[in-house]
Amino acid sequence: MKRPKVVEIMGINNSGKSNLMLYLERYFSPENKPNVLFIQDQIRQAPVTGELNKNLWTLGRIRTLVLEAKEQTHRDLIVIERGAGAIFASLDAFLRTGNHIEGAKDKRKAESSVIAALDFLKQEEEFFVLIKTSIDVAMQRDVREGKDMPGIFANPLFLRELKESYRLLEENSLSSSRKKIVNGDLDLEKDVEAMKKCREKIIAKLVSLMPTEGI
Repeated sequence: MKRPKVVEIMGINNSGKSNLMLYLERYFSPENKPNVLFIQDQIRQAPVTGELNKNLWTLGRIRTLVLEAKEQTHRDLIVIERGAGAIFASLDAFLRTGNHIEGAKDKRKAESSVIAALDFLKQEEEFFVLIKTSIDVAMQRDVREGKDMPGIFANPLFLRELKESYRLLEENSLSSSRKKIVNGDLDLEKDVEAMKKCREKIIAKLVSLMPTEGI
């Protein structure tokens, strides 16, 4: 039975994940390619409080949505923003910095979920678009967009740890055939041609993962 492949888009905060997702959704529109399913970042829908609990809830939600979608044989591709890889990176950074880890109980929950995220990533996600962004650029975008994020994600020290978690994930769990590295420092307005070429390469790779040719 044909099962659609899962592509995860991931990277540190303000790396451009949502912009890329929006572009891909427009490109693979229902009129153009109706069999591509997009799953937005689920953490925004988390009905719980606290970053640790939100990430733990999101991991379970991702598992449910992806497994259900894989049973839809009419699908050619599933694209998810911030999937199991991103959850791994967040929880790993929490554990190494102590952010949002309050006591032994939280630590145990985070540790077990790190393992669960890696297991799910290896079993159910086939390809990864990792957007690499410098800390300075991520912080500049945060200020430019007028975001009020006084906590963990506006903290450059934590962003460095999060970036290190992504590096460990990339080196230890993502083979060269399963990933595409994207320059997240490109500016949508200033680097138009470079951005266009980058997106064209991403599109070509996604099409190659589909069971049917062309779009």
